[in-house]
Amino acid sequence: MALYVACKTGDIDKVREIIDLGANVKNRISKAIQLACADGRTEMAQWLWSLREEGYPADITGRDNYAIVHACCHGHLKTAQWIWSLRTEGIDVDVAAQDNTIIKTAYRDERKPMIAWLWSIWEEGANLDIAAQDNYALRAACKRGDLEMAQMIWSRRNEGWAVDITACDNASIRLAHVGTPMTHAYHQFSEPPRKTYTPLEVMQWIWSLRKEGADVDITAVDNNAIRAACFPPDLARAQWIWSLRKQGADVDITARDNEAIHRVCTCGDLEMAQWIWSLRAEGIQVNLDGTKAIASLCNNMSLRSEQKCLAVMQWIWSLREQGVVVDLTANNNRTMQRACRAGCESIARWIWSLQDEGIEMDISANDSAIIKEACRSVAACGSHSHPAIRAFYQSLSWLLTLYHPSEVIEQLLERYPSGIVHDALVLHVKCRQTKSARSAI
Repeated sequence: MALYVACKTGDIDKVREIIDLGANVKNRISKAIQLACADGRTEMAQWLWSLREEGYPADITGRDNYAIVHACCHGHLKTAQWIWSLRTEGIDVDVAAQDNTIIKTAYRDERKPMIAWLWSIWEEGANLDIAAQDNYALRAACKRGDLEMAQMIWSRRNEGWAVDITACDNASIRLAHVGTPMTHAYHQFSEPPRKTYTPLEVMQWIWSLRKEGADVDITAVDNNAIRAACFPPDLARAQWIWSLRKQGADVDITARDNEAIHRVCTCGDLEMAQWIWSLRAEGIQVNLDGTKAIASLCNNMSLRSEQKCLAVMQWIWSLREQGVVVDLTANNNRTMQRACRAGCESIARWIWSLQDEGIEMDISANDSAIIKEACRSVAACGSHSHPAIRAFYQSLSWLLTLYHPSEVIEQLLERYPSGIVHDALVLHVKCRQTKSARSAI
């Protein structure tokens, strides 16, 4: 209604006009104050509060202290301080309402002035709990890479707070790999962190707390920490976690059916994949499903460097000598299809060259699926000169040279009188004719 809109915009004159017109707002003043506070309209909230002297009922602590909770959550320190000052008038304002949402949000969004004020009123007797909601504030600081904030929260243990670095199944050390500021709807009100530390630095600090009696478990949730270090790949972090075995940690890099090495292969990180595989020399039962690893890599090929993907594929292929099963023709030559669709000509050519090693590659299998994949993106853009699809056209051209053009192209055009394959083939023929004409000139 008009009253609430005016309160949220801070238009006192409009609110007075609404009241003077005789609008029935008597029972709506409390909500109006709450909305004004939530939007940081301190003067509006103060003016509405003064209407109590005119007989208008107003409750600033209603809806579980909505006013101060939302003023703080939205970063309106001045408004929150005014609401808190009403305690001198006997108003029972509770900053710990809604399960200490205020302090949780202040730490999550790194609002240092708000945090400083909260601690000042805590010293005055406010019943804040920094360990509320399973130590959310501490976990958020670790995920954000704000080590200084995490250390400050941890130091509050000396004041009797139930701060627990192992809360939520050791989430602080498991999720430290996030390493970037948390996003939030009201992040524009936040100050930037003092310094963002690397996930490894945060994890090393958390691990060091074992000397203070913290029961930190780096292997929690089925070795989540080292598995997370493999996706995206972070070799330094993974190697540090692995080194903790010397301190008695039962780190298992083969957890969840060797998920770590498969994730690394999917990301196209050859160095890290080779490091994990080398652990077999230490007796670690690292196993790799070569067919599955290459298939996963192919599904994400468009997001990776073509040369990195090729290097990982060739390395996996070489592991056949060590007993790793690799089938590049599985699922109707799916690997070749994906390479062509992603425009990775060097990969497609390498796969094709494996026929010299006895691999049977049927380029027309599955109703010429390989050619159709190469055609798909070419036809979508309509011009092979478009930079974004030049690579796709090159793959298509190369594929067609594997056939006798005068026979195969005509057959494919008859088979596909319309659609993606037809359009791409027509484009190819036109471009080939243009090229021939230019050569003749």
